[in-house]
Amino acid sequence: MGTPLAKWYARFRLDRDVDQQVTMASLRTKLPVGIRRRLLLWRWLPRLLLTLGCLLSLGATWFVTSTEEAGARAAFQTAAEVTRQQIQSGLNTYIEVVRAGTALLAVSDEINHAEFATFVASLRLRDRYAGLDAIGFSQHVKRQDLGAFLRTIRLDGVTRFRVWPAGGRPEYHPIVYFEPQASPGQPMLGFDMWTDEVLREAMERARDTGQTSASHELVKVPSGKDSRRPNLVLFIPVYHVRDPLQTIEQRRRALTGFVFGPVNLSKVLPQIVTATTPSVRFDIYDGAVDDPAALAFRSTSAAGVSQFTAMKSVQVAGRNWQVALRSSETRAGMVSPMGWRTLAVGLLISVLIFVITRGQGRAWETAACHEVELRASEQLLLKSESELRHVVTLEREARTQVEAAGRTKDEFLATLSHELRTPLNTVLGWLTMLRTGSMREDQRAHALEVIERNARLQAQLIEDLLDVSRIVTGKVRLDLRPLAVGPIVSTALESIRPTAEAKGVSLRASVGHETPWILGDASRVQQILWNLLSNAIKFTLAGGHVSVELTSDGCDVQVCIRDTGIGIPPAFLPHVFERFRQADSSTTRAHTGVGLGLAIVRDLVELHGGSVAARSEGANRGALFVVRFPAVAAQSETSGEAVGRPTSPPLDGVRVLVVDDDAETRELLSQALGATGAKVTTAESAQQAFDQLRSAGADVLVSDIGMPEEDGLSLMRRIRSLSGRPGRIPAIALTAYARLEDRDRAMEAGYQLHFSKPVELAELQAGVGTLTRTRQE
Repeated sequence: MGTPLAKWYARFRLDRDVDQQVTMASLRTKLPVGIRRRLLLWRWLPRLLLTLGCLLSLGATWFVTSTEEAGARAAFQTAAEVTRQQIQSGLNTYIEVVRAGTALLAVSDEINHAEFATFVASLRLRDRYAGLDAIGFSQHVKRQDLGAFLRTIRLDGVTRFRVWPAGGRPEYHPIVYFEPQASPGQPMLGFDMWTDEVLREAMERARDTGQTSASHELVKVPSGKDSRRPNLVLFIPVYHVRDPLQTIEQRRRALTGFVFGPVNLSKVLPQIVTATTPSVRFDIYDGAVDDPAALAFRSTSAAGVSQFTAMKSVQVAGRNWQVALRSSETRAGMVSPMGWRTLAVGLLISVLIFVITRGQGRAWETAACHEVELRASEQLLLKSESELRHVVTLEREARTQVEAAGRTKDEFLATLSHELRTPLNTVLGWLTMLRTGSMREDQRAHALEVIERNARLQAQLIEDLLDVSRIVTGKVRLDLRPLAVGPIVSTALESIRPTAEAKGVSLRASVGHETPWILGDASRVQQILWNLLSNAIKFTLAGGHVSVELTSDGCDVQVCIRDTGIGIPPAFLPHVFERFRQADSSTTRAHTGVGLGLAIVRDLVELHGGSVAARSEGANRGALFVVRFPAVAAQSETSGEAVGRPTSPPLDGVRVLVVDDDAETRELLSQALGATGAKVTTAESAQQAFDQLRSAGADVLVSDIGMPEEDGLSLMRRIRSLSGRPGRIPAIALTAYARLEDRDRAMEAGYQLHFSKPVELAELQAGVGTLTRTRQE
């Protein structure tokens, strides 16, 4: 029993929901036009708010991520510079240790092996300075002084001292002292370092500059049983003259020798690395960074792509080493963790706003439908004469319910405002909590100000959306009435004159004494002229001029706007009135704009039944824009009745076919159009109209849309499928279907004009005249 009962209840619920949906749909069709437009806006408002919230969330995410990345980059740059200074300081320490030997030799010119060995032993090189295993001294000996030099060495107790390699040379630089000794046999003593090209190049540089000089990586090093195999040798010159030496020749003559120290980088650099910042990894190159052979040291092996990198230089005894620094942190992704949290919160708030707005929109729609239903009930109660007293009671109750519905609507709008502002207040409060984050104070305050300003702009946007409901519908209405064109041209010239004077462009006008009249909307006509004048001034250089000429031939009113500007290229001239098209759309173009001004001019002119054309003889030859409006008879400016309605144009001899299933409407249109001289024939159905058109023809077709058996849209599609003159007949749709989508469907079917019932007869007559004149042209 439980299962059949559950199925019955589910079917009952489904039927009830369907009935409610049908009832709501029928009620919507009875709502006033203004309320239906607001309902259309409310259907799209939640989606628009959701889109806007998502965009703001993405913007906040990008800002938070970029701010964190900027802080991390600044910290890395600071750590990189500290690391470079530590490397530089560590290498300078080794240089200063070698330089201490020059201080010993500067104290006394008579230093023996024992004193030098004692000095070096006091430095404790192997304990304090790993990689600098010894300090030596090579003496500069000229060829003629070699014998005296050897006798002095032997007198000092070194009996087995010899200069090697053997051979005659203009000068010698044998190693005199080398402590600690490499071996008891002193294999390094007596070696003439001048014979090695790598060492000689560094010694010459030290001798001529008076500064510490480091050799290139050694290719050939004297080896013994206890060879230390250094990578490079530091040389510091020693001069026997203590006064400052200004020239290279003075230094060469005063040279005594060199204090030197062989350095093993594989031992020196690891000791320096222990003092560097652990968050930075680095590679040291003695040469080009892209040369693998120039790599002198690598702190740690690479593990993934580092987030930040930098290049620094280190000066080492006259050599420029390149230090490639990398952050120990690897790149985690495009969005930081704080950015992900910001995005999640922003999207959550956007979804909440969407749900609340959509729910309240549906509630308001339900309230409006109920209000319509209550008003309908009130009308039915008023029509009941048999139960007058009961009707009075029900009327009071209905009025009470209507007032309650109105209050409900007002309360709903107030609630909507509250619910929209509350999530925004939450956004501002949550972003304020970010002030306690890890970013610096100045950056954090700036970030919060920017995000808060954008949140307030979101609230303002929601307020503005309620004021632009008519723009959302996309329907442009014209207040057509007879207008004198001359004053409108003068007004447009005066409004644009400050812009022309600021650019140095002169304005000229030729309006005439008798100004022509047209049937139009004054504000839209002024907008047309202002756009054309603004366009002409924009493309005219200083010193040029723009002229306006107003003429009329009785049938048309013509406004010519000519400039002496840059002109229009012939290839672009056919596209000048297209939307979003510009002659120059490159990144170096000289003029701003998005290409909508002339397209708007074309649309407004065509809505007035006119036409616009552009002409130009080419680049730097100026341009001419010609606007044509259908002329009407001159009106008295003091006659309110004449100004309020358009004038009926003469339609002598024009054959008009009127199609409508209502006999009274056919009779009315026959009389109204016949009064202007037109020859009117009528048809009560689409099929009858189709047959008459094929047999007798007509100049203009005026047809209803809603007719039994076949509507006016189907009739027009059949007519447009005909070949020859009948298939091209101008047509006007005259219908009670007055919505924007109804007009679009009529235009798509093949009608040129759309008038909604009830129609102003003068407007209908003017429309027939416009189509007739357009077909003749």
